[in-house]
Parts: sequence; structure tokens; C-alpha cells
Amino acid sequence: MITRAAIPKESFFVAGGTLRRDAACYVSRDADELLYSSLARGEICYVLTSRQMGKSSLMVRTAARLREKGFSVPVLDLTGLGQNLSSEQWYNGLLERIGQQLELEDELEEFWHDHRHLGPMNRWMDAITDIVLPRCPGNVVIFVDEIDAVRSLPFCADEFFAGIRELYNRRTHDPHLSGLSFCLLGVATPSDLIRDTRTTPFNIGRRIELTDFTEHEATPLCAGLADRPEIARRLLQRVLHWTGGHPYLTQRLCMALAQEQAASPAVVDRLCEGLFLNQNARQQDDNLLFVRERMLHSEVDTSSLLTLYGKIWNGKRVLDDEISPLISVLRLSGIARSCSGKLQVRNRVYRHIFDRAWVQTNLPGAELRRQRAAYVRGLQLAGAVGLCLVLGIAVYAYMTVYRVRTSIEPFRPKPPEPPVFWASFTPPGSAVIVDTGALAIKTSEGNAGVFINDREYGRTNPAGTLRIQVLQPGNYNIRVEKPGFQSIVQPTQVLANKETQLLFKLQKQVVLSTGVLIRQGLPGTKVLIDGVETGSVQNDGSFSADVRPGQHNLTLSHDGYLSRQLPEEFSLGKQVVLDGQLRPDVEQQSWSSLANSHDIAAYETFLRTYPNGRFSDQARTRAEELEWNNLKNSRDLVALDRFLNKYPQGHFNGSARALAGKLQQEEMDWRGAQNANSITALQTFVRNYPQSPYAEEARADIRKLQESAAASPPPASQPNESEAVLGALRRFSQSFDEKDADKLSAVWPSLRKQELKKIKDSFNDADSIRMDLKPTGEPRIDGERASVTCLRSLLYVFKGGVRKAEESTVTIELGKQSGSWVIQSVK
Repeated sequence: MITRAAIPKESFFVAGGTLRRDAACYVSRDADELLYSSLARGEICYVLTSRQMGKSSLMVRTAARLREKGFSVPVLDLTGLGQNLSSEQWYNGLLERIGQQLELEDELEEFWHDHRHLGPMNRWMDAITDIVLPRCPGNVVIFVDEIDAVRSLPFCADEFFAGIRELYNRRTHDPHLSGLSFCLLGVATPSDLIRDTRTTPFNIGRRIELTDFTEHEATPLCAGLADRPEIARRLLQRVLHWTGGHPYLTQRLCMALAQEQAASPAVVDRLCEGLFLNQNARQQDDNLLFVRERMLHSEVDTSSLLTLYGKIWNGKRVLDDEISPLISVLRLSGIARSCSGKLQVRNRVYRHIFDRAWVQTNLPGAELRRQRAAYVRGLQLAGAVGLCLVLGIAVYAYMTVYRVRTSIEPFRPKPPEPPVFWASFTPPGSAVIVDTGALAIKTSEGNAGVFINDREYGRTNPAGTLRIQVLQPGNYNIRVEKPGFQSIVQPTQVLANKETQLLFKLQKQVVLSTGVLIRQGLPGTKVLIDGVETGSVQNDGSFSADVRPGQHNLTLSHDGYLSRQLPEEFSLGKQVVLDGQLRPDVEQQSWSSLANSHDIAAYETFLRTYPNGRFSDQARTRAEELEWNNLKNSRDLVALDRFLNKYPQGHFNGSARALAGKLQQEEMDWRGAQNANSITALQTFVRNYPQSPYAEEARADIRKLQESAAASPPPASQPNESEAVLGALRRFSQSFDEKDADKLSAVWPSLRKQELKKIKDSFNDADSIRMDLKPTGEPRIDGERASVTCLRSLLYVFKGGVRKAEESTVTIELGKQSGSWVIQSVK
């Protein structure tokens, strides 16, 4: 077994995903012991908290501990069932996964189909109580992970959680239900489980709080940080300074430190900046993206939520209130946590990223406020320019008077060049200033931009007009443009004291294609547009291509990564920019690691993790092949029966059934020969099974019987009556072999109707039945009464090849009726 000290530093930590039970970097918290002890006592528990807090890892370890104590523990991952399902398919999927993990597939499937008159939820509950509980050793604990997935179902799943509550409440009058408990895990609150206000809320069970790591709890992580304990301790303290003990952030930062073999706390700050704090990291890290999306796209009012968070960020007192929907979102997003009844920002990483500026930027109306501020600044600028013009007019008037009086050549100041957006703030009807010109622009489209000598002066109104009333006389290039239309440039001359009119007729821009640009992609990623490979991502992570306007489906694929389907609408003249990142294909990586494995348990673990995955058929076939190779030369009937039940339609089903049938027949023949205590029966067995492990014992019994027969003569017998009694037994066996109830009634006329009905039902259910009666000695005959002790072997073969064998020693009492021997009782 590998110890923690033997694990390389670079593979010590795991960031993201469920940890294996033996993961060296697993950090035990108070929740570990509390959840285990509560479930062991039969309590219903729920672990409801934000993402990447270690819920699934806690579940894996707790389930393993319970199994070691003899509990039956199925695990249900609701995300693995899919979303586009009917309630019938969804509940049946839950039951199938329980059956696969507890080896009750056939029984649960039969129960599901035999109770179609019940609704899906009632059928699921009854299957748990009527099939799972009676046939599982010890108590049953059902883990239900990712419960928030029910929000995406096309039907309401309130009744699922209401059903769990009902099973819990029924314990008071149904004691055997005390052996059933549940553990619910996900990103939700108890009020989310049953949302219909007309239904009693989910108000049972024990809540398990999953808190951030304390420094004491996180001490085992030092083993993966550095060989020297004092250095590792300082590094861990600095990590916790930033992450506050958040499980995912802590593990990821520790992993980066281990990979860099850091020895100084200063390295922690540098790596934290690169992993979480810079702008690029904010757009890539899954945890940060989840927090942002949860805050900005939740069901509550975004403005109220961000305002409340802003108060928390500023250190104002905000009490933790579990019934407040705003506070529920803050806690489930992970951005805030409760400390002594008050909320605070969870850690310094979140405080740095989701700061006051982030709140202001994302408050609804932020863009409108920015535009209003720009408008006010424009008005202030226009006012200042207006003031300059007034002063200019005053100076001009003064100079005119001075010119008349002095007959000196006037000084004419050059009019100031109009500023950007001047036209937007020129009041209509203003008087034209002497010696300046005006421009009246009319366009065929409203809201078109007007540029004078490549400087933007304003936009036309919805009617398509714009007046520029103060322009210095001279020559200008007037350009009008609007998205989707061809821009038009028209030279014109502005004359003093005159309004120049211009007409622009905009023509729609003809663009036959648009473009797609992929950034931050994985080099070598194939890009398919509508199923046709178009190219691949370059080494710098970019890809670009021309695309015809309209709806297109883009696919990004790369070996070892999950493909992405991106339906996009491409508009004329616009480029669509996409993030090309791909997630690692964990399932494919897990399957690749099993390529040449001979470990059956590893394949079974893979199938439990991906029961309906892309490689599940191959994994199941490989596991079956390995298991059959271990069984084909064995004589273990129990193992063979388990194999047949596990793989009812498997590749080796026929061979396994043939071997099981042969071994069963050999076992039955040996028991019959042994109980008969007859030389003839034993010799027949040796002749039929010369290589049997029982053959030598049979030969020894033959020798003993031969020696005993030589010492004393055989007792007198009643061959005729004995043969008649044995004939009645043969008719009894044939009635079962032929599934003939009338023949059975004839040989056993005193059989009660209730018992006869049960036997008829078994005749109808089974495809075939075989009964063997092996007398253990000669019939005991006393006048018209007789008794025979037999070894009775019954073999039922049901639909699908399912076999059921029974074997027992019975005493059959017979009597004469109308001169023939008939059965009176079987004990």
C-alpha cells in the first residue's frame, strides 16, 4: 500500500472533481464523522452548499465506510440520468442504477413492469420497500448527489423529495423502514427541494455543514508542499491567507506550489495572482465563473442582490437569515459565509475579484448611468463653447463700432472649430452668426452618423435630418454612415451667411459572408461547421474563418477533451468571437488507463462511475470476459449463478449455463447416489462422472457396501408393491416436468386447492421445470400405507434464462385408493 510520504509532490494534490477514497490530499473535517455517525444511526441527512466544497468526495469516503460495516449503499448521481426525460423514464432510471449496484436488476425490472398501474413515484417507493430492503443485508443508505439537477427536468420533482419524507414518517408504524435512510447532496437549500407552497416543505433530516478548512484540519496538506515541515507550514499559512480554506482554491494553489517546488511565501502571492486574480484567470477558472454566473443570473432581483453584497464587502452588519432568498443565493454561490451570525466575504481571493468596482459595473442600469454622465459632460462642454461664442460676438460688435469710428481695417477673428457632438447640442432655431455658414443634411435613413472631415459631428434624427448651424465658410468632405449600409462621402462648399443643403441616399451594404474568430483554444482542436471540418486551432490558440450569414452549428473536438457544440447566429458584416476552451474528457482518460488491465474491480468501479457512458459496453464486456476466465474451470455453483444473474445476456451466457447445469446435475446425482446407499446407484454415478471429485468417495462407498453385503444376506423385499410405490413417485415427478396440473391432481388427489393454485402459478411462470426424486432407501410398506424418504431436486428455468434451483429431503406418505398407490402428503 502506498503511504502519503511515498507519493510524488507533483501528484499529491487534486484540484477539481471527486477525490478517491485513498487520495493523500483529502482533508477530514468535522462533517466526515458527523455524516457517518448520523447515517449509521438511520438518520436522513443533507449536505447542501456551494460548488467545489468537497461534497462528492465526502460522499465517496462515507459510502465506503458504511459498506465496510455491512451497509448496502447505492449512489445516485442525478446529472447522469439526463434532462429530456418523462417522469416514468426518470424514476425507472433511478431504480436501474440501484439494481446495478445492489445486483437486483432482474427483480427490480420485473417489479417495475408488473406494477404499471401505479404512478412512477409510487412504483419507485414500493420497489425500495418491497424488493430492496428485504433482499439487502444490513441497513440501506441511498446517496442522491447533484440534487439541483432536478431544476432542469421538464416535470416537477417535488414529489420525489416528498416521497423520501413520507418513507421517513412511515417509520413510526412500519419498523422495517428504520433500516432505510437517505443522504441528499447538491447546490440547493432545503426550501428548494419542495417548491410548491401547497405541499408540506422538506422539514426532516440532519443538516451537515461543510465548512472551509481550518489551519489545523489542513495540516496534512503540508506533506505535499515541501520536505521541510517549517517551510511547508509557512507556505500553507500563506495559502490559507488568500483562500480562507476554500477546498478547491486551496487544493489548486497548493498544486501549483508543489509543481513549482516553491520554498517562499512570496511565491504563493505570485501564483495566486496568475491563477485567480488577473483578468485572464477570471475568465477561465471554473469556480470564479460559477460564482459570477450565480450572482448575476439567479432567480432573485440582481440589483437587490448586488446592493446587499456591496454592504457585506464594505464591512456593514448583515445578519445571516436562512429564509431570505437573497442570502441563500449569496451562500450557495459561495461568495459569502456566515461567521458568528453575520455574513462576510468568503476569502481574500473573492474579495479582490468581486470588489466594489465589480458591483458597480454589474448593477442594472450601469450602462445608462455611464451614458448620462457622458451626456452631462457634453452639455458642460457645449456650455463652455457657447460662452466663448457669446464673448466672441461681443468682441466682434465692439470691433465693428470701432471700425466705423476709426475707419481702420477691421480685425476678423477666425471662428473656433466646432467640437465633436456640437451639432447635438445646438438649439433649433438659433440665429445664424454673421459671416458663418450652416449645413442642412437630409438622409434616407434615420440615426445615421455624420462626419465632417473625418470628425464625428452628430447623428441624424429618426426622420433623417441634421442641422449644423455654425460652420466656418470653406470646403468640407461630408461622410454619412450607418451599420448595414454603404457609407457615402460628398464634398461640399459652405458659404458665409448661407445654409447649404445636402441629400444622402443610403444603400444597403451587400455582404455575402461574415466571420468567426476563436480565441484561447487548445492548439490542434478541430473546428467543424455544420458537420464539415473547416480547419484547426493554431498554436497561438486562435482560429478564424468566413461563414455565410444565418444559423450554423460549430463543433470543437480534440482527443482527450470533451467536444463542444456551439449553435450560433451569424449576422451580415459581424464577426462572432468565441471562447475555444475545452474541458478534459475524464471518462476517456479513465477508460484509457484500463486499456490492458486485468483488474475486474477496476472495471466495475468504472461502470459504477459511468453506467451509461461511451465505453460502458466495452468495459462490461471486458469485465465479463475476465470474470468468466476465472470461473470456467471452477466448480463454484454460487459464483456461476451470480455470474449468470449479473450478465443475463452476456457473451458467455450459454457456456456458463451449460457448465452450471452440468455441475448441478452432477451434484444432484451424487446426492441421490449417496442417499440411496445402493451399490448400483453408486456404480452408475462413477460410470457417468469418472473425473468427478466425488468419484473416489463413491468407489470407497461401493467397497464398503460390497463388504457388508458379503457378511449378511439382504432382507426380504416386496418387489411388486415397492415397484408400484416407486411408479407413483415417477408419475408425481412427471406431472412437474410436463407442467400438467391434472396429472398432479390424479397422483395427489388430497392436495388442497390453495396449494394446487400456487403450483399452477409456478407452472405458468416458468418456461420449464424438472423434478428429480431420489429415494434414500427402499419404500416402507405396511398394508395399504407406505412411506418413502427422498432427496427432491427442483430446477425452474424462467424467461430470459433465469434459473432457480431448490433441493431438500422430503418424506412422502402414500396410500392405496381403488387399488392404486396415490400420494397423501409430502413433508
